Order: sequence, then structure tokens, then C-alpha cells
Amino acid sequence: MILNFGIEFDEIVYDNSEFISHTGNFFLGPNGLLNILEKYVGTQGPSSENTSLRIEQYRQAIKDFLKLNPNQFFSTSFTSDELGTARTLLQMRDELILSGMSLGAVSNTPTRIQAIIGIEKIASNKIISGYADRYSQLIKELKKEIDIPISEININEPQNLLPSHLKNIFFILKEKDVTINYIENKVKASDNDLSRFSKRLIEPKFAKEGKIELKNDGSIIILRSKRETEAAEFLAKLIKKNPDYNPLCLIPEKNRALDNAIIQEGVSSLGILSASLGRPSLQILKLITAFLWEPIDPYKILEFLSLSLRPLDDRLSLILGRLMAESPGMKSEVWYARLNEFFNRIEEEEKEDKSISLDDIKEQYYHWFERKRYDINGTIPVLESINIFKYIQTWAGQEYEKLGSKNSSLIVLKEQAKKIVELLDELPDSESNLSYLQLERIVRTVYEPSPVIFRETEIGHLPFIYHNSAISGNVKEILWWNFTNHERDYFFSKWHPNELEYFNKMKWEIQTPSSLNKLALWQRNNPMVKTSERIMLVIPEKVSGKNVQAHSLEGDLKAAFGNLNSITYEIESGKGAEFLSQFFNLPDLISVKQQQIGLPKAIININLSDKLKSQEEETFTSLDTLFYYPYKWLFKYKIDLHKSSILSVVKEHALKGNLAHRFFEQMLREDVKSWNRNDVENWLENRSKFLLQREGAVLLMYGKEPDKVAFMRKVKNAAWTLVNMIQNNDWEIFKTEMPLQGKFLGKPVKGKADLVLKRNDEIAVVDLKWGGKTRRFEQLKNKEDLQLIMYSKLLTQDETWAHTSYFIISNAEMISRNNLGFKEAKAVAQDLDHIAINEEIWDKMEKTYAWRMKQFKEGKIEIRTKSTIEELNEIYMGELMEFLEMKD
Repeated sequence: MILNFGIEFDEIVYDNSEFISHTGNFFLGPNGLLNILEKYVGTQGPSSENTSLRIEQYRQAIKDFLKLNPNQFFSTSFTSDELGTARTLLQMRDELILSGMSLGAVSNTPTRIQAIIGIEKIASNKIISGYADRYSQLIKELKKEIDIPISEININEPQNLLPSHLKNIFFILKEKDVTINYIENKVKASDNDLSRFSKRLIEPKFAKEGKIELKNDGSIIILRSKRETEAAEFLAKLIKKNPDYNPLCLIPEKNRALDNAIIQEGVSSLGILSASLGRPSLQILKLITAFLWEPIDPYKILEFLSLSLRPLDDRLSLILGRLMAESPGMKSEVWYARLNEFFNRIEEEEKEDKSISLDDIKEQYYHWFERKRYDINGTIPVLESINIFKYIQTWAGQEYEKLGSKNSSLIVLKEQAKKIVELLDELPDSESNLSYLQLERIVRTVYEPSPVIFRETEIGHLPFIYHNSAISGNVKEILWWNFTNHERDYFFSKWHPNELEYFNKMKWEIQTPSSLNKLALWQRNNPMVKTSERIMLVIPEKVSGKNVQAHSLEGDLKAAFGNLNSITYEIESGKGAEFLSQFFNLPDLISVKQQQIGLPKAIININLSDKLKSQEEETFTSLDTLFYYPYKWLFKYKIDLHKSSILSVVKEHALKGNLAHRFFEQMLREDVKSWNRNDVENWLENRSKFLLQREGAVLLMYGKEPDKVAFMRKVKNAAWTLVNMIQNNDWEIFKTEMPLQGKFLGKPVKGKADLVLKRNDEIAVVDLKWGGKTRRFEQLKNKEDLQLIMYSKLLTQDETWAHTSYFIISNAEMISRNNLGFKEAKAVAQDLDHIAINEEIWDKMEKTYAWRMKQFKEGKIEIRTKSTIEELNEIYMGELMEFLEMKD
């Protein structure tokens, strides 16, 4: 058996190695080598990755250690973040294990190493084996008299760059007569631009030379673009037009842009993985904890309801999502009304369709929304947390089977939910309750990207790799996709100078920033050195919409050759086409002629307007739209075009307005005739928590306390001002949220008045608004208060007209046409004849409606926008004098 080993060979490897001459070759990275050697020595590693569980077990060992040895170097960090500190200390511990750390080395040890050794004495009985423990055990077993059926191992990296545990493994295997070959790092290219540059990278004598004159022989080609998507489109067409071009594609960070473009051109799919935390299925893990706490987090719950895949019926999710967006809370009267309507409808559908199960839908709803919740400032029993993640684990498995075993991210979700359950199960009895932050930290300890293949690899695809050093042997041509900086910005040592001295004394070989940097430099240069004929470097300015820096090797290229323009092709401009066309048939660049769309028409004509949907009744909103923007009225009310519902929590201004309306609506149902200021404020304070939980939970979230206090202060002040005005002006509350019905030119109309008051034979209608004081005053002044006029008319069918006012809650101020209804109101004029003005406005409303309907019957629809105002004014030429004043 022949093994080909490389530090990055655990994933895809390009296998054109000079050592391959017969079958029985295996390409292995550190994990693959560990697995195969464990089989031969008879040890068995864990069946699945267990990092998160090990971190929890190590955390418990640290906790036990601190009880006996307080005031350690990590004590403060551990108090702040137990799992994060445990992760870091476990990494340090594993590094020491790999270097050969012995539990017996206690005397004259640096303080931090003593602490890690002390923790190890406790952890050795608690922690399950990880990568470091397995390699340590493997080294012990290999030293025994065991036959290993391996004849040869070809190693991709130089010996001095390997970690110490791998050096030990290969040294022991060599003593067992296994041939160990370290592949010599030689420049593969002949005398061309690429070979001269590669020699400069790896051979010190060439690095001292001055600038190299470019031959422009096509061995190095640079493609530049504004965005990676444009580069992908160009390359896909280039590959299609040049069927002999068959490069190895180096695609770091599993970027799918090139594969997507290749598929669009009909070329064989590479089948590139996409690893992301943004999978809808994985989002579930970090969202479901929101159902355990109160006050609720409306943003998380709405995000849960908006997921494309969730353990809740799709139709129910949409209904609850819309409710949560409108009134961010749960269990309001509207909530239960809509819920009962939905359940009743499903019950009827279940009779006709046996695949529908009302019981299952209800079980899902009650599991998430009717469960017991715990105060977010307190703790939750561990068992409650386990149950919710077990539920997800079971659901993910069932859903995977239900979808025909096609959605692999569900399997990842199931495994990660299982790991969280295992971690929670591992908690000691003394930690039977968890705080909000502890639970979040546990979830994020396990939460990992899910690798997914969107399209399988197809026959005839281009070879590809993800890492610079995943090349075995040499390669003729490389296409280096996204030749941008992906390297770590810094290396810093975990170890102090005195600790490094101690390691040298103990002969523990630790990977230092220096050794890691040397390995990174070797890996960086590897594609250049191993390419014999051509390397094409693709350098976009932006990747995924973000500005990126070119790869650090670009600086070396400039240092070696100076100006690189002669070997560069710019995709958008086509600059450098003469150079690139020597080696490839280039895709044609077509100049698209710019066409002027032209200005929108002021009037559009429609045929068969009588065939459109009949409007049985109007509301004020629909009438207002018809008056000013008839095209919107046509689209919305005649042909049912509506904006799609985007589920997002209502904006703060609108939310406060909605909540204030609800407070006033409920308060004004009470008998407030004899209330004083204290009565009003006490009633609102007692009601606030209940109402905010159900319809305004945003204001109960962490950090929102100042906003909530300020909001309630405004509501209390406004509520008392309004009650005081009602009392002082001898009004009685008739109804709140009063439905109104009547006729407008024979057409049924309906509306809803916020507050209706009575005083002997007089009636007043008050429209409650959160803000907009100046705008509302201008509406009254300019006779544009159409809504109030409509409500006044619907309330008084005779010649009398109801008094009308706006009450601005945020300013605690009443705005009216006159002071006849409220002497404290800010009025346009004190004794203005509101009846005459109302009749004048009503007359204009009727004439405007008749005019619009006449246009509509003639098939003419006005398009009123900023760009059509002048044309409309020319068309009408003074015709608008007797109608409502149109908007600008």
C-alpha cells in the first residue's frame, strides 16, 4: 500500500503525482492518516466529531480545579465566559499533548503550564479522546511490535514544516521499514515568466536579482474585474469557446460564483460545496431559544416564522407572522380570533383531504406558543432546554425522510441538535438551571456551517481544489479563482518566552508563529511552483459585494516584474485583449445600445373598463386614493394588485401609534367622567405590562427600558389631557372604535371612528394620531381633512355636522377647525363656521368622485407623478377649480 500525505489532503486533492504508477494509492490528510493507522494498531477513535462535548467536559474539570486552586491566570475570563475560556485552554492543552507533554512534569514548570497540568489530572478521567489524545495514543501503540501493511508514504510538505506529532509518526514508520519520501519543492515550469518568478519565490539567489523583463509568453495571465460575478461570466464563456483549455481550478473559500456561471453556459458542473451558517435549517438552532423566555423577542420569533423550513405549518406561520409584524406580541384578542378562524378552516379541509392533520398542526402550535416561559433575568431548568432541542432533533430526522432524503442540511441540523442535547445532558447535577446567556453560549459552541452541494459533480467537469497545497505532483495549468487575500492577518503566540524555554528544555516541539508562518508561505507559493505551463490569476475588486484586497503574491509579482499591464486583461473594458487573444478565443464583447425609455404618460387608456371587478363598497382609504391617485385605486381595488407582505416588525413610530391607540381605546371604555390624573396614570400603569406583552413586546426587550418609560410618560400625559378636555367641555364618551356606514353619491361607504363623543344634541368625532401635529394643522387650514369630514357626515345624516378634531398623542394637544367643541384646542380660527366649510369640502368630494368615475368610464386613467404634473395641468387647463386640490 502506498500513501500520499499532505496537510490539506483531507478534502479534494489533485492527484497528478509522479509517484503514482499503479493502484493501491491513497491520498490522506492528518485525519485520514489517523483513521487508517488506528485500524492497524487496534485503537478506535470516536465515530463522530465531539469538540463541543469535550469543551463542556473540560469546563467541568476547570471548575473542579478552581475550587481547589482559586485565583488562576484564567479565573476572570472563566467567570465571564466559561465555555469560551474552556475552549481556549483545551486548545492549549491539546497542543501540549501533541508535543509530548507528560503529567509527571510538575517541578520548575511555568505557572500557566502547572495549571494546565493540574487541570489535566482532573480532566483525564472526564474528557473523551480528541484528535490530540488519539495521536498521542497512536504513537504509543506504533512503538510496539506491530506490522503495518504500508510500503511507502509520499509526503507533500517539507519535513521541517510538519507538526511534531506527524514527524514522530513518520519517524516511527520509517523504523518499521516504510519508505518515507519528502517531495522536493522544485520549479516545474521551463524557461518562461512563470518559472523565473517561481525560482525567485523559493531560491534565495534569484530573490536578490533586480527586475525581470516580462516575455509576455502567456505563462502568467492576470484577469481583473469589478466584481467576481462578471469575472465568472467571462471565464465560463472562455472555457466554452476553448474546449482544449482544461485547467485545475483553485477555488478558495468554496465560492460558488464560477460554478454557477459554468452551469449557465452548459458546461459540466464542478459540484462545489457551499459552507454557510445562513442555511434556513441551521437558523432554527439559534432562534428556538426565544420561545423559552419572557419577555419574548419578536424579531427572533418573526425570523423563525419566516424561515423556508420550520417545524410549524406554513399557513399558520404566515398568519402568525403577519400578526407578529403588525403587533409585535402574542396572545392578544386578534391573535386568538385569527387562530380560531384558521383552526376552523383546517377542520373543514381535513374532512376533504386526509393528508391534513389538525391535531398535528395544533400540537406544533401549542409546543411553541403555549409553552411555559421563564423570566429572561432568571434561569430555566436544563430539562426544558433538552426537550426543545430533542424536539428539533426528531423533527429534522422525520422531515429529512419526508423530503426523500434530499435536503442534507436537515441531517446537519439533526446532528447539531443532538450535540446540544448531549452537551446539556453532560451538565452536572449542581447545574440544573441555566441563564439566558449560558444557554446561548452552549448553542453557539455547537453551531457550525453546513456544507451543501447545490448541484452534483458532472462527468467531464474541470478538476478543482479548495486549498493551495492540495496538489500532489505537478500540474500543467491552474486557474486561480478569486486571487484575493484569504490569509490570517496575524499570528500571535499562545506561549510566553519563559514557557517556550521550558518546552525546549523538555523537548516539547510547539508550533510557534514563526513555524506557522513558514508553512503558510510554503502553501502560498505552492501553486506557482507546481505549475509547468500557465497560471491565470483572477482578481476582482469586490466579492459578494464587499471590497477585497488582492493576494499578497501580487506584491511579489510587481516586485519581480514591475508594471504588470502587459500581462493583464480587464474584463469590463476589454483592455489587454490583444495579449490574451494570442492564447485564447475570446468571448465577444457586445456594446448594448442605450435606449431612452421616455417619460411616463400622464393619461393611459384602457379598453373594456366595464369588465373590471365591481367595487361593492368604498372605504375612506379607497376614496382618498381615487381622488388623488386613480391609477393606484385601479390597481388595488379593481384588479386586486397588492404589495407583497414583507414580514418585518412594524417601525417604532407606527408601533407607538398602534399601542397608544390600544391604550386609549381600552381606557375610554371605562367610566372616566370622575377620574383625576392619578386614576388615569394608575389605570395605564396597571394595564401596561399586559398590553405590551401582547402587542408591543419590542419595548420590553433588553435595552428598551428608557424608550418604554418615555413612551408611557407621553401616553399618561396625553391620556389625562384628553380625559380632562372631555370633562371640562361636558362631553360624554359615546363609543370608541365605532364602525360607521352610510352612502356617498349612492355608493355604500364604511369607516371606523377612533372616538365619538356626545353633548346633548351635539356630536364630536376625534381622530387619534401619534404625531404629525404640524401636518394635521395644515390639513385643517387648507381644508384637506377629508377623513374627518367623511366621518362627520356618516355620524350626522341631517343638516347638522359633528365637530371634528385631531388629538395628537405625542404632543398631548387637540387640533380643531374652531373652539366650539373644545375650548382648549389649537384652532384654525376660534369661531369659524365649521358646518359651511364641511359642506363646501363635501361638495368638492362629490364632484371629484363624479369626475374621476366619468374618466374611468371613458377608459382614461390619470398617472399623477412628479414628472407628469406639468402635462396634467396643460390637459385640464383650469378644469380643476371646482374639485379637490390635487397633490403635487
